[in-house]
Amino acid sequence: EVRGSVGIITLNRPKALNALSPTLVRELVESAVAMDADTSIGAIVITGAGGKAFAAGADIKEMSTLGYMDMFKRKLFGELDTLGTVRTPIIAAVNGFALGGGCELAMACDLILAADTATFGQPEIKLGTIPGLGGTQRFARALGKSRAMELVLTGDQISAQEACARGLVSRVVPAAELLDEAV
Repeated sequence: EVRGSVGIITLNRPKALNALSPTLVRELVESAVAMDADTSIGAIVITGAGGKAFAAGADIKEMSTLGYMDMFKRKLFGELDTLGTVRTPIIAAVNGFALGGGCELAMACDLILAADTATFGQPEIKLGTIPGLGGTQRFARALGKSRAMELVLTGDQISAQEACARGLVSRVVPAAELLDEAV
């Protein structure tokens, strides 16, 4: 979708809380790269469908059939690194849960705007793993080492308000106004 000079990419798997699958990530990156090539687009907004989640992390059901080496060989979600090469500013409009890979996706964007109902976290520890897309480094840079370690090692979540106070989020707005503010 394009509104004026802003491209909007909506993660559209609301029944799965917009969980990141390899297909969704590939389509997201392809859309961002295409919008970056379009000189009429001055900014890109990424948001989640359904209102409950921006992205609630990786699709665990889909990943459960893969072993570690399968994920490593396939560079599962490695395409997200491509977002760093997009010159057009990317804004994450976080409208609910941004957990695990969803939080890492938001942190890979240039700016994060959050609905007042949004929550952020890296709960991978509860699955016996750690954030794998640069989340530990980005979290520490944004929140400070001690708070980031606490959240990564406990799997706890923080509110949009705390995320903003600590510098992870640029601004918190009422949920109903989020997309309009981002655009």
